[in-house]
Amino acid sequence: MLSYLTAGESHGKSLIALIEDFPAGLKIDIGGIERDLILRSKAYGRSARQEKEKNRAKILSGLRRGLTIGSPIVIQIDNAFSDIDEIEPSAVPRPGHAEFAGALKYLTKDVRDISERASARETAARVAAGSLAKQLLKEFGIDVLGYVIQIGTVTSRRCTLDSIEAARRARDASPVYALDISAEAQMAGAINSASASGDSVGGVVELISRAVVPGLGSHTQWTRKLDGRIAVALMSVQAVKGVEFGAGFSAATLTGSQYVDEMRIEGGAVTRTSNNAGGIEGGISNGEDIIVRCAAIICECVLSFEIASALCEKFGSDSIEEMRSNWRTYLKAIRRFWKKV
Repeated sequence: MLSYLTAGESHGKSLIALIEDFPAGLKIDIGGIERDLILRSKAYGRSARQEKEKNRAKILSGLRRGLTIGSPIVIQIDNAFSDIDEIEPSAVPRPGHAEFAGALKYLTKDVRDISERASARETAARVAAGSLAKQLLKEFGIDVLGYVIQIGTVTSRRCTLDSIEAARRARDASPVYALDISAEAQMAGAINSASASGDSVGGVVELISRAVVPGLGSHTQWTRKLDGRIAVALMSVQAVKGVEFGAGFSAATLTGSQYVDEMRIEGGAVTRTSNNAGGIEGGISNGEDIIVRCAAIICECVLSFEIASALCEKFGSDSIEEMRSNWRTYLKAIRRFWKKV
């Protein structure tokens, strides 16, 4: 099963992502990984350190002549600030961080031992792993986009564009990674206002994944439900405190008949009148866009990895050739199935 681990501290020598069970035979674009790392570091309001980190990704194993070979892939991202041994100890934990609880867990009086690993700098390794997964998803026409819809009390419009690529270009051109130009100045102002008073402000990111084949995940065990796996992954990102799919918490204001996504068969295919379920029903993708909301632009890569993992689980992950063959066979089976309905 496709999975990954990360290693490294905020001011250690480097960050590491180790990806296992990645299919063999896929040509990897290292530049694509570095572009995602740059997007992570250039989000509006990030610390001055992010401007100085080069975030160059080096693939140490798992590739030969640019192609994956089935063995574990190791991606290394060196830290520009690698003075971990020179940093003075601290016995003062900060509220809202892992330092207090972590110090009690490990019985240490130096909370630096906790903050160095709990730091959001760790997410650079997750972005690298997720960016790799995005290249796998692209082989199957699956695209994932994350964009900001709220900063503090300022809200922005959601994606109404048919093309994810067009939406991505708009997102990348926005200093606050929103799709609503009219809201950018207010969002930046909210960040600036909080920063000027020595504070910070939260936000919400919406994630959309298009062209996800139905049938990923499973209803048979709680550990295999796709929305559950995605929620766990997103909630593990630093500072994320809430995850919702489709209509999410607003569904509490709807009746059951208003909430359910009515199905119709048109031209041998199922269409829906809404997508309140966010593309997942009973823990299984249903062919609609997967829509999730949480915090942090990093989550685009985190979501990509979970969808890629479910894709490998469904179609095999030994080689990209095997996956393509199984994927095509499955799509044909789906088309035959609906012709009989």
